[in-house]
Amino acid sequence: MGQLEGKIALLTGASRGIGRGTARGLAREGANLVLAARDAEGLQQTAAAAIAQGVEVPVVPTDVKEEKQIEALIADKLDSEGLIPLCTKIEFNN
Repeated sequence: MGQLEGKIALLTGASRGIGRGTARGLAREGANLVLAARDAEGLQQTAAAAIAQGVEVPVVPTDVKEEKQIEALIADKLDSEGLIPLCTKIEFNN
């Protein structure tokens, strides 16, 4: 597949724009993704495009401005997915 095959990327801001484009690029390179953003519908659309590339993509609606939500996201995914060797954070001022 690609250079990131076997890696897992946790990507925030993944429901649209640069976040969605980054998710597509990471999936194209074979990275499995954990997608987070406030917009659950947008996350599902991003996930569908990445799944079409043949990667695993759980989605977690998350507001990165809420510290407890970020802590829960990381704790949950580290427990269920194992170590996340590649972590990308994208923030938008919307």
